[in-house]
Amino acid sequence: MISGTPIFAYSPEEAAVSKFFNTYECAYCVHKQDQTEIIKAVKFMLSNEDYRKKIGSKAVEVAKENFSALKVRAEFQSLLIKSVKD
Repeated sequence: MISGTPIFAYSPEEAAVSKFFNTYECAYCVHKQDQTEIIKAVKFMLSNEDYRKKIGSKAVEVAKENFSALKVRAEFQSLLIKSVKD
């Protein structure tokens, strides 16, 4: 995500990864197991540079907000401390 490369996600709609990408609108998601849908999605991604830039920049933004090393370390340390106390 941090590279800004557009993400193409192929997974069931109820999967956590699909929910995440749909919530943050930072990837193109295909939920159906259908060859026609996949081809259509790939063609759309290849022909729509503005959309690729949009989801790529959104992915960078989401990654910086949610997955910085400082934030992840702090949250992990907090979980460890909480689990020891419980």
